[in-house]
Amino acid sequence: LEGLWALWTSVEEFMSGADDFVLVGAEADGIRDIAVKTLRKLASRIQDTNFGPGPAALQPVLERMAAYVKADGVDTWAHTLCMPRDQCAEPEGVGGYLLHKCTVIHSEQAKAWAEYASWCYRQGRNQTDSMTRMGGSGGGSGRRAKEEATHKRIASALSLEDAGGVTAGTNELVLRIAEAMSFTGEEASLDPDNGNQEQALRHSLGQLCPWAGSQQLESLVGVWRSGRLHALHLYRSAVQGYLEYLRISQGGGSAQSAWADSYDITATLRLLRLLVKYGKDMQDIFAEQLQLTPTRPWRSIVPQLFARLGHSEPRVRELVRALITRIGAEMPHAIIYPTVVGHMEVESGGGGAQSKELRGILESLRQTRAELVTDVERVISELARCTILKEDELASVLQEITQSISGGLRMMREEVLRVRDNATLSEPDRLRILKEKYDAITKPANLALEPVKKLFMSCADCDHDRTFVTTYRQPFFDALKAFREPDVYHADAAWEPMKVLMRSLNRQLRRTSLSLRSLSPFLSGLRSTDIPMPGVAVEEESDQKRVTVHAFQGHMELLLTKTKPKKITVVGSDGQEYTYLLKGREDLHLDERMMQLLTIVNTFMRQDRASHARDLSARHYAVIPVGPRSGLIQWAQGTIPLFGVYKAWQSRQQAAAEGSKDVQSMRPSDMFYEKIMPALKEYGITKATSRKEWPHEVLRKVYTQLVQETPRDLLARELWCSCVSSAELWAKTNVHARSVAVMSMVGYVTGLGDRHLDNILMDFGSGEVVHIDWNVCFEKGLKLKVPELVPYRMSQTLQASIGFSGVEGPFRIACEKALRVLRRNKEALLTLLEAFVYDPLVDWTADKGNDQASKNVELHVSLSLFASRVDEMKVVLSDNLQRGHKCIGTLQQALVNWLHAHAAESACKQEAEEMGGMLRVVQDKLKHLEWEEKEKSERMKALNALQPHVEQQ
Repeated sequence: LEGLWALWTSVEEFMSGADDFVLVGAEADGIRDIAVKTLRKLASRIQDTNFGPGPAALQPVLERMAAYVKADGVDTWAHTLCMPRDQCAEPEGVGGYLLHKCTVIHSEQAKAWAEYASWCYRQGRNQTDSMTRMGGSGGGSGRRAKEEATHKRIASALSLEDAGGVTAGTNELVLRIAEAMSFTGEEASLDPDNGNQEQALRHSLGQLCPWAGSQQLESLVGVWRSGRLHALHLYRSAVQGYLEYLRISQGGGSAQSAWADSYDITATLRLLRLLVKYGKDMQDIFAEQLQLTPTRPWRSIVPQLFARLGHSEPRVRELVRALITRIGAEMPHAIIYPTVVGHMEVESGGGGAQSKELRGILESLRQTRAELVTDVERVISELARCTILKEDELASVLQEITQSISGGLRMMREEVLRVRDNATLSEPDRLRILKEKYDAITKPANLALEPVKKLFMSCADCDHDRTFVTTYRQPFFDALKAFREPDVYHADAAWEPMKVLMRSLNRQLRRTSLSLRSLSPFLSGLRSTDIPMPGVAVEEESDQKRVTVHAFQGHMELLLTKTKPKKITVVGSDGQEYTYLLKGREDLHLDERMMQLLTIVNTFMRQDRASHARDLSARHYAVIPVGPRSGLIQWAQGTIPLFGVYKAWQSRQQAAAEGSKDVQSMRPSDMFYEKIMPALKEYGITKATSRKEWPHEVLRKVYTQLVQETPRDLLARELWCSCVSSAELWAKTNVHARSVAVMSMVGYVTGLGDRHLDNILMDFGSGEVVHIDWNVCFEKGLKLKVPELVPYRMSQTLQASIGFSGVEGPFRIACEKALRVLRRNKEALLTLLEAFVYDPLVDWTADKGNDQASKNVELHVSLSLFASRVDEMKVVLSDNLQRGHKCIGTLQQALVNWLHAHAAESACKQEAEEMGGMLRVVQDKLKHLEWEEKEKSERMKALNALQPHVEQQ
């Protein structure tokens, strides 16, 4: 620190004495660069609480620096920020002034503006955090220092320090006043003159301090105003600094460094956060300067900009829309997909504030690129239609109904036996009651079948759909009629025609490819379009660098999994083939945002020297939603699921044991039950017993057996087989360990779950791992039926594959470096994900709504069955009612007789008690007479004994 300060004083003396000669061009810029770099390093050092030999040793140089900034005009700078004068002499204040001086010395250096803006932003966050829930626990050292300073000012305003110091009681009062001064809310205003905040504060202070005088109350309000003005001016300076940084950093037009990319993301995210939170307080600066900034840095956070189109403040929506419109004017390919998809989704959902903004952006694109907008709209519509084919949707609905209707038909058989044996019902009543029961039981199935009718009613847009309608329309409606109008005595056979239809559908669904011409003539006929290739990022809008869709390959591959995804290949204008997975029945907006998160994490990794030296990165892929529950997923070329590796080993083992190549391997669940059931039988436990009651020692024993049967080095051997030399194996193992480490740390931070072997892909060509299916994140795994408690997957097979040192080698080092980068950039990552919460395209309550609808249907079915059961027992209930009326008179007379007998009994009991009382009196009298007689007899004996003595005398 002494050396840096000496260097700065020398440079300043040189600059101040430059009047004797003239420095121009590169020489002047070089001197200014040295001065700015020295000041930036000084500011960084004095603000680093972990630097130096200790406060005592640093105190002399800190005092000289504080004296220098005071003489240099720090008071004027502090006044513009509404900063208390006592903070100017603190390390944070001195560091901030030195960074401000950097922008004065060299106003065209981007790093100077970026670091000064970051300092203002951090101080503003500390100030607002200290004003939010003041007195609460947590927070960094900056926030705690701000809180303590605020508490001192409150105590000083109330003259508590003059009255004997702050005691426990007065400290509680200070905390309550600080809480009254705090503010919360998504759009909380920092401007003390905005709204009725001051009036509400005065009312709260009057209730907390009824004994305070007007001068003390004014002092408290002054503390409140100064805190808000300080935060507001800090944020305004941060906005001005970041906007100036973006202007300068993008002025050169050359390729940017990793540092610049990282700071571009940080600057734009912070500007967006300040706009959406405090845009009302800084309308003038945003309205004047935001539209003058280059659009290139904003392209990295386009999804966050779209998410804020639903903001409650109209002016904020207008500014965000104007910014997106400027991006579209310069590079329409960067916003065309989210604009078109978002507009379609919002319009289908009923519109709203965001619908107006999206419509405006789309219209601005139409004015300049009408053909592009039309083509993209048509392509998205065709892809959305191809995502779930008519036969896929019909088979899925029938499969779900089949699983749920079996229990209902079994219940119907029991009801038929009960009603048939009821001799009190006539035949018409039996038929009517059974029909009512059947309708109630099958109502959920009928509700699910109703939308299926639209598959055959809507017009067929292609040969494939026309063939489907021609083949299955009449069998479906015949089966539907048989299901809705059955013979109620044989209702369990009502679903059989649907089962026949399902078997026919399943034969068709076994196909592995489809002709694109029969499915979508429009997509099949596309040639040399201007449609951007989905998920292929470009930096500049130029025909030479842009990759557009040239054509779709003629066949679409069908994957035989639950969601029936389609594998399509698109030929680009660069001659390359791009493969995508067209997937439906899942909301891919979350996957899209998580891929964006990985992209930005990689940017931060490249900016960090230690991480960049180890080439740490998270491999990701492009996700492009084309509808509310459908989208394109970029195919991860050269990868295989870890379960595929295990399955191949299992097949080889069984084939070697049985001597045949055509061997059906067991599923893991079958292997588990094959071992667990005999072990449970030894404890007298059957399969019907709940798993919660299975002994832990049995489960542990079976788990240990399965682990021992699976080779620990299975993945490591496959990795070894993919290498041609030991050097390649060493390099690939290190890449694999670091890739597993980065994805483990990212998964831990984002709460990623559901990491089964099909959701982790392995690229044996590079050694990297790829994680797919990010739907279970943000600790959603803790809410599963069997909660996922592990932070990330690290099984014995993975541990063996990351090298001979296991977790104590490259894996641990990569974990530490990755977690350090994530922690250092946590504020930017949180801001990145925060916008997702407010995204109008994502309905976080969709699952709750579906659960409630299902519960409502179940309740209706239960009530209908109850009403039918009451109707079935109407005759019996009527007879019981008549017998009840007849028995009521008899019962009433019996009750009257019982009451009379009870009254007589009570009278006799009372008379007996009275006679008993008289008897006790007589007995007491007799005892008294007996006692008197005894006393008289004893006196007579005494007199008789004294009579001889009397006679002698």
